[in-house]
Amino acid sequence: IKELSDYLREFDLTEIENWLDKVQVGNAYINRHITGAIVNRQPFGGWKRSTVGSGAKAGGPDYLLQLGNWSPTGLIDLDAAQKDDDYWWNNHYNIDQDPSRLFCEANILRYKPQPNLIVRISSDAKEKEVERVLSAIRHFGIVCEVSREEEISNNDFAASLSSYRFGRIRLLGSTTEDVRAAAIQAEVHLVDEPVTSSGRLELRWYVREQAISWTLHRFGNLVNAATN
Repeated sequence: IKELSDYLREFDLTEIENWLDKVQVGNAYINRHITGAIVNRQPFGGWKRSTVGSGAKAGGPDYLLQLGNWSPTGLIDLDAAQKDDDYWWNNHYNIDQDPSRLFCEANILRYKPQPNLIVRISSDAKEKEVERVLSAIRHFGIVCEVSREEEISNNDFAASLSSYRFGRIRLLGSTTEDVRAAAIQAEVHLVDEPVTSSGRLELRWYVREQAISWTLHRFGNLVNAATN
């Protein structure tokens, strides 16, 4: 019986981990119901059509960032930006966070790469801002497509956006109202916020949030923490 129990536990964990690796949801629930979210413990917000804009979750650490207006205080400092990017990537965006630390339930906030990410570089984009953004993306191995106005016109770019549904555009420089309208129609999030040296502010555009709430029991009984 013990061997069977160990096998089932291992099988369950393998199945759960495989599901978590592939599921396309902003909030994932394991062994529990999907209601009763608590601020900080289970920040709430979905992906795709169940979100708007950056998708920062209500009750999560990034929510208030989207309510402010942020702008650089001077020229972009590439060395300072790289150091700040490294700090926030290693201590926030690239780690699983569970601030509640309950023994009976894991409540994990993590960040997954933003799919269909486009860096759109307009003809009036500042070179320092372009270098800052592209260096951050490449440094962390984030996959993106680079689209330059000098190579692809705004009209052609707007026409291509239907292929990037639920994606995100990091706009550097200005663009036309036709591009903005096409992004809305294609359900693509267009980010035209100022570029800063802050990793906390910039890196959030290249990832999306996922909250996992996992009650640590099988068949209604708490799993003995000492055996896991």
